[in-house]
Amino acid sequence: MNRIIKYSFALSILIAAASSPAVNAIALIDLRSENIDYMSVDLRWKDNSSFGDLQILQRKKSAGTQIKTVVRFPHKADFYTDLGLESNTTYNYRLATREANGMSSWAELTVRTKVNPHTGVFNVKNFGAKGNGSTNDTAAIRAAIAEALKNGGTVYFPAGTYAVAPDPKAGHIFYIEKGNIFFKGEGPDKSIISCYASGLRNPETSWDYTDSGNLVRGMAFLLPMDVTTWHSNFVFEDLRVTGNTRPTGETAWWTNEQKENGWDFSHKGIYLGLKNVNVFMRNCEWDNFRGEILYSGDAWTKKFKLVDCISTRI
Repeated sequence: MNRIIKYSFALSILIAAASSPAVNAIALIDLRSENIDYMSVDLRWKDNSSFGDLQILQRKKSAGTQIKTVVRFPHKADFYTDLGLESNTTYNYRLATREANGMSSWAELTVRTKVNPHTGVFNVKNFGAKGNGSTNDTAAIRAAIAEALKNGGTVYFPAGTYAVAPDPKAGHIFYIEKGNIFFKGEGPDKSIISCYASGLRNPETSWDYTDSGNLVRGMAFLLPMDVTTWHSNFVFEDLRVTGNTRPTGETAWWTNEQKENGWDFSHKGIYLGLKNVNVFMRNCEWDNFRGEILYSGDAWTKKFKLVDCISTRI
């Protein structure tokens, strides 16, 4: 069975249809910005409407003319984080609520994002990655990530298939120990991170990972697990990350390594970790992991947004 789910949403937001705006009483006041960053802004406001059922937030760049509806909220929402913005850019926001007699007047706000100081670009091929689908590129990509983490920056994947795998019993392939890091490809059909986990025998390669009988298939990406410090700004864009597991009709716990059947909680696409904020994904595909593809098992993770992303299991 082929299951394809396409996501384009921000967490905790309900989508509803909007009517054409018609001027009515002012219902939304005190629209203001907080925590302006180079890629995000927190918006807050007060809703004075009595019978509203929907709020609409729109945005445009001050240099452009196209107004975009960012999100539609349920009545009485009062907070939103707009993620995935361009740095050093002015945005004009407006917000209205729908009531029985039409739309309220717009509450308006102008915000300018900060300059992004993390401009370094680290091409994984400059660190030895081949991107041919068979050479083990794990160490080379880890080296590029380590360099980017020093001062923040972009880990860039030119077109290619990058075969990677966890160390035995490691539990993950890439541990991202702090924020301000961006993973950028040339599109999910061109830049592919291909994960080969412990115990997985893949016919395309001769790789055969064993770990003394303790099967730990490993997460592709693990974000910081730091309980003492908040880390922010993790971006994945224009990439495909595949777990390479074969089809299975079984949902029970992993029972047979040769058959590769059953669900396996150690095999995830990305674990959002602990005290992390501003996780943004755009134009990415995550597929064929035996456990959760995107996982957040901890209440601390905040402000997570996906735009035009696909999750598949074939």
